[in-house]
Amino acid sequence: MMSYLRVVGRRVFRTLGSGNTRAVLLWLVLAVATSLLVTPAAVAWVNEGVPVCTSAYTQQQMQAISDGAGGIIMVWGDERTGTNYDIYAQRVNDRGQPLWTADGVPICTAVNLQEYPQIISDMAGGAIIVWQDLRGGTYDIYAQRVDGTGVSVWTPNGVAICAAPNTQQYPRLVSDGAGGAIIAWQDDRGGSLDIYARRVNASGVPLWTADGVAVSIAASNQTAPQLVTDDAGGAIVTWKDSRAGTDDIYAQRVSNAGVLVWPADAAVCTASGTQSEPQILRDAYGGAIIVWQDNRSGYYDIYVQRISSGGAPIWIANGVAVCTAVYEQTTPQLVSDAAEGVIIVWQDLRNYSVYDIYARRVNGSGTPMWTADGVAICSAGNSQELPAIVADGAGGTVITWQDRRSNYYDIYAQRVNALGTPIWTSEGVTVCGVSYDQTYPRIVPDDLGGAIIAWQDYRSFSNDDQYVQRVEAVFGSWGRPEPTAVSAEDNPGDQGGMVALDWLASDHDIRYYNEITYYSIWRATNEVSFARSGAGASAFEGLPIVDPSDIGPDFTGPALRIEQVGETTYYWEWVANQNARSAAGYSYLTPTRHDAMEGVPGVHYFQVLSHTSDQYKFWESNVVSGFSVDNLAPAPPLLLSAERVDRSVVLTWHPSGENEADFRDYTIYRSTSPGVPPTPIFLFSSCADTSTVDPSPPIGTGYYIVTAVDVHGNQSAPSNEAETESGVTGVWDGRATPAQLTVLGNAPNPFAETTKFVVGLPRPSDVTVDVFDVAGRRVARRTFSDVALGWQTLTFDGRGSDGKSLASGVYFYRVKAGAETQTRKMVIQR
Repeated sequence: MMSYLRVVGRRVFRTLGSGNTRAVLLWLVLAVATSLLVTPAAVAWVNEGVPVCTSAYTQQQMQAISDGAGGIIMVWGDERTGTNYDIYAQRVNDRGQPLWTADGVPICTAVNLQEYPQIISDMAGGAIIVWQDLRGGTYDIYAQRVDGTGVSVWTPNGVAICAAPNTQQYPRLVSDGAGGAIIAWQDDRGGSLDIYARRVNASGVPLWTADGVAVSIAASNQTAPQLVTDDAGGAIVTWKDSRAGTDDIYAQRVSNAGVLVWPADAAVCTASGTQSEPQILRDAYGGAIIVWQDNRSGYYDIYVQRISSGGAPIWIANGVAVCTAVYEQTTPQLVSDAAEGVIIVWQDLRNYSVYDIYARRVNGSGTPMWTADGVAICSAGNSQELPAIVADGAGGTVITWQDRRSNYYDIYAQRVNALGTPIWTSEGVTVCGVSYDQTYPRIVPDDLGGAIIAWQDYRSFSNDDQYVQRVEAVFGSWGRPEPTAVSAEDNPGDQGGMVALDWLASDHDIRYYNEITYYSIWRATNEVSFARSGAGASAFEGLPIVDPSDIGPDFTGPALRIEQVGETTYYWEWVANQNARSAAGYSYLTPTRHDAMEGVPGVHYFQVLSHTSDQYKFWESNVVSGFSVDNLAPAPPLLLSAERVDRSVVLTWHPSGENEADFRDYTIYRSTSPGVPPTPIFLFSSCADTSTVDPSPPIGTGYYIVTAVDVHGNQSAPSNEAETESGVTGVWDGRATPAQLTVLGNAPNPFAETTKFVVGLPRPSDVTVDVFDVAGRRVARRTFSDVALGWQTLTFDGRGSDGKSLASGVYFYRVKAGAETQTRKMVIQR
């Protein structure tokens, strides 16, 4: 088996095999599109998590958001100096590669403590970060914006949002919809804790009243603010409120100008007992849904309420009971159910001795769904605590938590569908289970139905570090077990019919892990991407329809697989299998059904599946498109001659080459000056034969060239240039009699209905024209009696001996007059 290197740009491939099924193994890392933001620091997700920061001392208080491109941006408090906590951040892309400075970029390294950072997207690929800051001797609120490359763009070490007297702590923030943020915090400038807020624009300029607008300064304490956008550039803020002597839940709305919208704070819940830990989510109508833990029964339960954009409670007064099971339910979190309701998760002590994880959906009308008191997400041994939740994009959710079933805390996850059914391994999949504790998980969507989970990690047994892992949507497996299709590019320098399909390997296709055993390659055409009925689908009739589980390592096809992706139905044709070899990426020279031509885009779609030894465990790549192009022009025609016959010019030449399977016709150019260029202004005619007649040549000397053109429009280099002598233009008038039988090329050629033969006879004669197909079978005969000497025009109607129109194709016609014969070629093109 031959082996050679194929180099494409910066990609180097080692090719194995020969013929039409060359398998190309990529030994070096593929140069991916810039959207992947690949750095050489890491190659992919790894089992047990990618280290984000392992610098000296402790990193903790981490928060995270999606980077908007399938990755994650993390921020944390960092003690690497050994004296005080600073604020650091890092971005990890969808391939598990940290993109910024190793161990994170500094957001703030001012004197004294910077703690409890919070983060939102800046709507431009970066983030806005807020924290409480002790540089002034008491805690104040500062913020910074970092762009998608990790560069801080506001004042170094942050913009002062509030530096009022006494302490300002525990800030939270939400986007203002214009690249800035609205920030809320608890503030004791008045001698008790109140809620204040301030807006900062995209340029880092604080707006509204200096040191913030008072959102609520009611009696006693208002603490633990949370906020969401009001969809009008402002925010709805909720908090824990002790104005009545016990903790209740209140809310207020502030406009984008810093004006309180509601005339009074909205009482979300003032039931007996204590209500605390509010969490908030915007609804679809400018209002919000708020969940909290509630001990009106003597133990903490979970309640939820929806408030309108005007601040009015919509559901049952004092909230809908989500879970009132025995003992305590605490730390609720919520996400949208994609149908105007929410899915809520919490840690649950109903088993009395240890916490478990439960979840429940509440629809847009405030009706609890799923199992009464919630679906058990995990009730394994020991405690499961601190759940975090994100929507899966399909009405369900992905939930993560810290889990002590192994006597150390590990990170686990579970996906729950819209019906409340857990769909991954019972009791959850292990995200990270290395030695010692992994705690405080944070979760963001991966935009593919799975999630990226980050956590605080004590595996070094000396200090807490920061790690991150992706879990995919189908089985909850770590990293990217699915391949990533990168491109389907035309294979250069061929006659078309092939594209080089490149893909990045599965993260599980690695030495010593080797879960992926082979890949299958699939192709669909745009002609049948949307329905199997109609004109392009006939090519697929009779192909067996299969499931990917039917495609074993020795499968030889053919097969058709039907897949619904969004609103598109793909009809995938199996192309080939490629063995896995622990490579970083692969390429396969993949055949196409047809080439791109002028007016015919010829787009194909391609997908790769990674397979394991378990036939039912496989993963599908993304879909890429591409097309093949014939980029080899025919060889030029040879030995062009131009001979004046009476008042016309007869042009003849030799074929452009043998076995030009995609040949279409010859194109003839004419000029009265030498150096004829093959451009449209000099175009004279075209024909499929190797001769033609110019019945009206130029007065004086004429110059001609001929090029060959294939069916894809590729034009050859020109032939030699032929020159004619001066003469008088005109048409045949029969006055010059040829010395022997002469047959000029028919015109038009190609033709659809009729064509004319120009025949020169040295004497009167009967003329017979026989037409043959390419197999040598005679398909038509025409007899012309008593044809006069000289130049005569004979007409052929394109019909066979049976009177029916001949099919499109190449034919040969033989003209016989007396004992003389001549044969020419013609093309019927209907």
